Amino acid sequence: MLLLAPGAVAIFKMLASDEQHRRNQIKCTLEK
Repeated sequence: MLLLAPGAVAIFKMLASDEQHRRNQIKCTLEK
């Protein structure tokens, strides 16, 4: 396991949540 700087962890979490948000948008678009 790599130890990351707090800034890198924050960026990684932001990217991960952004990816989740994009998947939710695609799912909603497909359901319509």
